[in-house]
Amino acid sequence: MTYHDETFQRVSIAEAARALGVSPSTVRRMVKAGKLVGESVLRPQGSAYVVRLPMDASTVAEGPAGTSQPPRRAERSNASGQEASADSVQVSPAEQMMAAWSASVLTPILAPIVSELTASRETIRQQAETIGELRAENRALTASTATHPPDPTAAPFAFRWRSCAPWLLGVLAIVAAVGLLIVPR
Repeated sequence: MTYHDETFQRVSIAEAARALGVSPSTVRRMVKAGKLVGESVLRPQGSAYVVRLPMDASTVAEGPAGTSQPPRRAERSNASGQEASADSVQVSPAEQMMAAWSASVLTPILAPIVSELTASRETIRQQAETIGELRAENRALTASTATHPPDPTAAPFAFRWRSCAPWLLGVLAIVAAVGLLIVPR
């Protein structure tokens, strides 16, 4: 029987975030989603929450002076199984894990957002064109009205009875009331 923890190491959330190249909140989300295994352990100082990471995904290994080790790199190989050439790009397991995670988790979430953003930009562009056309039309109408002087044959002042109707009705009501008071019975 093999002991499975030999292929894993227990690290804090902050160390796991550094090892994977993500934020601590992303590590917590990955534990909640089941992509990483987290557990609470008892220590002399109290309980602590640790995350189990594969040994080859580690970029943090504490030395005697408390310094961290540089990240391990894995070489890519082509489909035929041959080793990569010297000028090929090396990708760490953490980077491979993040690429797989982003393809499986982020792409379905971001694809609708990106398409909505593209549609919104197109709508904004069309509205900007419409606003430009309306401004040009407004300038043309303003210019055409400014060039025509007022008609000298038009009456300078046209009395509007409708605007005075409430006042006139009020005056008539007062006169009628006073008339009724003065007339003997």
